[in-house]
Amino acid sequence: MNKLVPYPVIDVPKTGARIKFLIAQSGLTVKEVKEFFGFEEPAAIYRWQRGMVLPTVDHLLALSRLLGVTMEDILVVKEPGKGSG
Repeated sequence: MNKLVPYPVIDVPKTGARIKFLIAQSGLTVKEVKEFFGFEEPAAIYRWQRGMVLPTVDHLLALSRLLGVTMEDILVVKEPGKGSG
């Protein structure tokens, strides 16, 4: 019988920092990312980068394709046994 793995929990602030890093590393600007998504304003992207909210699954998939990485490359999972904040 397989042992259960710890339930994965996404570290939202660290994921935001990863999104910011990956966008910068790709050479894209927030304005270019905003235009890719068809957003009127860049506020959603800034909220992602600040770790305030996560992108929806659809946006996460699109972001991964834009940046040339997998969705799991974007997400940061909390270490097992670490506190929530």
